[in-house]
Amino acid sequence: MNFIPLHGPTVSVLTAVVVTLMTSVALAVWRFNRGLPGLAQWALASLGGFAVLLVYLVRSQLPELVAVLITNFLMLGVACLTWLGSLAYLGKPLHRRKPAVLAIGVMLMVVVYFTQVQPDLRVRILVQSWGMAGFYLLATRTIVTGGLTRYPARYMFGLALAGHAVFLATARVRLLVSGNADLDAGKVILPALVGLESMVFFILLTLGVVLLVIEHISNKLIVLAETDGLTNVLNRRAFMAMLEKACSYANRNGTPLTVVVIDLDHFKRINDTWGHKAGDDVLRSFVAVTSSVVRNEDVIGRLGGEEFCVYLPETSLADAGDVADRIRRACAGNAVATGGQVIHYTASIGVARYEANEMPDAVIHRADQIMYRAKNLGRNRVERQEDARVPT
Repeated sequence: MNFIPLHGPTVSVLTAVVVTLMTSVALAVWRFNRGLPGLAQWALASLGGFAVLLVYLVRSQLPELVAVLITNFLMLGVACLTWLGSLAYLGKPLHRRKPAVLAIGVMLMVVVYFTQVQPDLRVRILVQSWGMAGFYLLATRTIVTGGLTRYPARYMFGLALAGHAVFLATARVRLLVSGNADLDAGKVILPALVGLESMVFFILLTLGVVLLVIEHISNKLIVLAETDGLTNVLNRRAFMAMLEKACSYANRNGTPLTVVVIDLDHFKRINDTWGHKAGDDVLRSFVAVTSSVVRNEDVIGRLGGEEFCVYLPETSLADAGDVADRIRRACAGNAVATGGQVIHYTASIGVARYEANEMPDAVIHRADQIMYRAKNLGRNRVERQEDARVPT
């Protein structure tokens, strides 16, 4: 096996160039995306990798114990920050920081013991390698979620982390422990493969973070494009696209599909009397109430103004009528406190059954007509397709 001295020109220059460049990229990404969760931890991890390089360059000028403690603290810290960044990126709580810090503290005490009391570099390498591998495996388990098709960057990032963890726990230990005859003498020799893998991983770590940032921003833009900004339900365009898929599924499988159109009664009066902010609060309250009534598989959309639509897959007209009446009663029993006022509101609802091979617009139009029948009959009521005798 070919061995390259740690402080040799080739390894020093190549490592310095790669680490400096990747750290600069990570910091630049963090600088322009500070609000993105997890990015601060990953940027600190990159800085930690750069600090490891600096310590190695001046290692011969430092007392052995100081150099060993700083190096191990930084390398374990980089791995831990990578895991914490993954937790933060997914919006998970960081309450596990204390156990992680405690674990690093225990590992550092073991390192001190096998540096000062019973010097054994082999044990120190095992503790360092397996400790880092543990954190990277935790990061892998955390970030790999949500489905490969929807979140490919997470899985690519996780693959890089897992590969590095396996290398640390197996090949790195074998190369550094069994491959060096002068370890006990303190002459740390770095096999070329270990140095090369570390630099490749640092590149993949930085590029993975960049891809995750792009994925996060892209998904956020998609949500903004498909979601009503006030109520956070689907906007008309996105709702119609979802309904079209639901209609196609109902056609293929012969399953029932019902559509519920809901319009808040006298909404203009609410805006004129209490102001548009109060009207906005009523709309948000209505969505919260409706969401608590319908199932997870039912889809809510805002068609415009105070008019909303819900489609219910695999639901008969009678069952959909019951759901609609629960929505009506929930609205009537709900009071919205806003601007020092308490506002009561009601809703008129039309329920229509999807007929085979018709266009989504047709069933919504029919439900809309039925909803207006409910308004004409006095508001705060539910009308179904048969009740209204609207032709199909």
